Amino acid sequence: MVNIFLDDDLENRVTPKGFIRFVNLETLIKYMKDNSPSVHILSLDNDLGLGLMEGYEAVKEFAKEGWNVEVINAHTANSVARNHIISSVISYNNHGLTNAKVSELSALELLKEFGKE
Repeated sequence: MVNIFLDDDLENRVTPKGFIRFVNLETLIKYMKDNSPSVHILSLDNDLGLGLMEGYEAVKEFAKEGWNVEVINAHTANSVARNHIISSVISYNNHGLTNAKVSELSALELLKEFGKE
């Protein structure tokens, strides 16, 4: 089982210990398709760069592909996107497409809990 940290801010956000970091959703989707791991924690930033898929879209992709995730964490500083991530998880759970718990730990709180890589 893996922990995934999706965040493009390499200067200000350190990868928590025990997490695999991806800087864009496209690379994460390729990794999931190639490896199909079960995911313990999927921690999402939202604003990943102009013209790129945003973090909230990961929830839709994971539900569409049927990838198992135990906890989806919204660590994004974008409060609108955080609410979108959370409401998407709840909606997909209600429709039986996912069964993930929701978490709102910040990137700093993740570091406190897991340590630095």
